[in-house]
Amino acid sequence: MTIEEAKKSLVAKARSQVGYKEGPNNQNKYADDPKITKLYGWTPQHQPWCCVFVNWCYLNTFGYDIGSRMTYGGTAACANSAALFRNNGALMQTPEVGDQIFFFSGGGINHTGIVVEVNGASIKTIEGNYSDGVGIGSYIVGSSKIAGYGRPKWSLVQSDDVTAPQNPVSTENGQISNLDNHTWRPKTVMMSNAYSSDCVVLQAILNVKHFPCGEVDGFFGAKTQAALNKAQQYYKLEVDGVCGPKTWEKLMEVEK
Repeated sequence: MTIEEAKKSLVAKARSQVGYKEGPNNQNKYADDPKITKLYGWTPQHQPWCCVFVNWCYLNTFGYDIGSRMTYGGTAACANSAALFRNNGALMQTPEVGDQIFFFSGGGINHTGIVVEVNGASIKTIEGNYSDGVGIGSYIVGSSKIAGYGRPKWSLVQSDDVTAPQNPVSTENGQISNLDNHTWRPKTVMMSNAYSSDCVVLQAILNVKHFPCGEVDGFFGAKTQAALNKAQQYYKLEVDGVCGPKTWEKLMEVEK
């Protein structure tokens, strides 16, 4: 596996989880993964889980042995995880895709995610424990809220122990992910009074792409439809207020 292939696989794994929502009292599926409990030596259920999500992505993309060493061990505490990178000379101030990003919050390093896009002066991230789920963030490089970027030990993926998937896919919740050509598409979304995790993804992406739709709440109302109409107009698509395959394809494109 090349480093570029490894980065694509990690991003695919992270993107496949966007829209997942936690249960009561921070309950989440990542904390119960046997690889996580092996890494930490305990079950971090009902705790803030942004670090857990990041470690879960590395462990389940590259396997336990390599995934755990890529982040120099990994812990459930953001400050401790940042220290692992720092102590190994791998806490950087400029971002790359695949980095573990650390944020200042509440007087310390208390939040983290994975960098999935770097577009000049801006970056996009996938973060766990983000508005009670897995969501997409957008930041300016050099923001005072960013504490640094943990650079994984990418040389480990060039081992024969890791092979690149031919088609990195996820079918969780019936959704398909393929980040080789950035064509990951949730189901068709349209105006409805019912909650939809696919609408959560749509709203997050619309906001990140500067088509503001307000709160990311999973309910497709007038604000979401107006934002989607603007996006369809911008991408020169049929303005029908329905997010189908062609609209998803444009929204999920990585901007150059």
